Amino acid sequence: AFELADLMSPTRRPRQDLRVPSHSDEGLQMCQQCSAVPCRQSCPTWKDLRVAMLCIGNQKYEHMDHLPNATRDASALQECVDKLPGCRAETRQDLQSRKDFKDCIRTFLLREGLRASPPELVLITYSGHGMQQHGTVYLLSGDSDPNDQKCDPQSDFFPLRDLLRFCRKDLDEQASLKMRKKVIFV
Repeated sequence: AFELADLMSPTRRPRQDLRVPSHSDEGLQMCQQCSAVPCRQSCPTWKDLRVAMLCIGNQKYEHMDHLPNATRDASALQECVDKLPGCRAETRQDLQSRKDFKDCIRTFLLREGLRASPPELVLITYSGHGMQQHGTVYLLSGDSDPNDQKCDPQSDFFPLRDLLRFCRKDLDEQASLKMRKKVIFV
């Protein structure tokens, strides 16, 4: 059995029973309700949740070391969360561009079920390369090259502040109609 605490253990070893997915959605779990990968925007399983979670795992990078455990960790988190009553998670893997990050996060936050009945807690996890420059934290997509002389982090990487801005924009209005909601990025 796999426990959430195992992910945080400093002696954690890669799970051999989880398949390493490709760049496409082939390695992702098919939704049991709507039979889509990833789950459809209108899927009813995203309504009336206590916790909604997006697990992003970036393993493959063109210009940096690959991170073989990143997608496994994201999938393992999804498995654990999906087993809990009132909780639902989705995994996205190997986002290759800043636009992929934006589209992935916005698609998740704009799900019909999440907007119709906002969960008490929204979690977004990221396992992959990141960096900080001039006080801004960036998530690095598969095509990122921080060593390129022409690289401009503000336009080439995904800033964490954009994730927070999307959460405020997409969730605050709906949450204010019900009760105070929390968004956590790990």
